[in-house]
Amino acid sequence: QKLKEVEREHGTLKTEYDSKRAAYEESVARMRELRKGTRENASKVEKKEKDLADVEEIITLRRHERRALLRYCKVNGVELPLVNGCLADIDTAELTLSASADEEPMPRPSQSAENQTHREDEIKVNFAFLGERLKKLTDEGQVKAEVKKLSKEVDSMRAAILRLPVPSINVAERLEALRAKEAAIAEECETLRRCVATAREQFEQVKMARCARFNECFEVVANSIDDIYKRLNRSRSAQASLTAEDSEEPYLGGISYICMVPGKRSCPMDNLSGGEKTFASLALLFAVHSRVLSPFFILDEADAALDGINVEKVLIASHS
Repeated sequence: QKLKEVEREHGTLKTEYDSKRAAYEESVARMRELRKGTRENASKVEKKEKDLADVEEIITLRRHERRALLRYCKVNGVELPLVNGCLADIDTAELTLSASADEEPMPRPSQSAENQTHREDEIKVNFAFLGERLKKLTDEGQVKAEVKKLSKEVDSMRAAILRLPVPSINVAERLEALRAKEAAIAEECETLRRCVATAREQFEQVKMARCARFNECFEVVANSIDDIYKRLNRSRSAQASLTAEDSEEPYLGGISYICMVPGKRSCPMDNLSGGEKTFASLALLFAVHSRVLSPFFILDEADAALDGINVEKVLIASHS
């Protein structure tokens, strides 16, 4: 009986041992996998740090190149189109870089140096003036080739400027004479401009006076002609009217003279008969006479187109 209990306990312990051993082996295997993953991650981190260091080195190099270009533009007076900042923020002091890796590391920059770097970083160049072809360049080799080409063009222009002859004293004197002549012409133009303004003002005054005098005379004639025409025709149904065709400057346009003979429709002078034209002409003559008096009239055969009845209607004596 006791042997069976020992065997049963032994079996239980063996089972527990096998379970613990399996768990141990599984933990060891997992530990190995974790160590392997750690080594791989450490390798990746090391590679990323190296890549980051390379990128930071490139950024630092590009920053110094940019600063050198801005300093060159400031020293040589090259105007740059800027969106933000100004070239006055560029420090023209020469910057030094470590020549080899075994030199001592650069000390931490001071607060003023950091502020200077921040001001220089705030300078933004306006590239909107570049052509579309230059804006689309992305390859560094193409960019360098284009810069080299443009540099050659600039050098060629500088050489051409240096080959230009030095202006002589005579040229300077001629330039001064031309400037004096330009000033005299400008003064003469200003004088003529004032004269034109004065003449225009005088013209407007004469125009207004002319319109006023014409309208004064025209209104008197136009207001009296209808009554005179009625009296000549001895009929209140007779009508005559004068209308200026140009209301702004009536003396430049025509005068519309319309008469309505008793028993007929109103019509212009051209459509009247001979006798009717005589009555209309006499009415106009007497209407003008009411504005500008005359001592007498001399009429040559004024009744030639009138019959006996109409001759009796004409009361020339009352308008003499």
